[in-house]
Amino acid sequence: MIEKILLWLLLLSAANFGQTKFEKDFSSFWTIGNEDDAYLKERNVGWKQVKEIYQPQMSKIQT
Repeated sequence: MIEKILLWLLLLSAANFGQTKFEKDFSSFWTIGNEDDAYLKERNVGWKQVKEIYQPQMSKIQT
């Protein structure tokens, strides 16, 4: 019985880790684009809008 509980806890923690990984990856990607990509600034890309639209979706990703 304890083994089953530990297995469930392990699976749940792995699922939570995966979601936070996507959120961290998106944040890193967005920050690099915001700070270092002159092309986005030249082309008037709404980079802050990209973050507003897509960042909330990162927490909904399931693997």
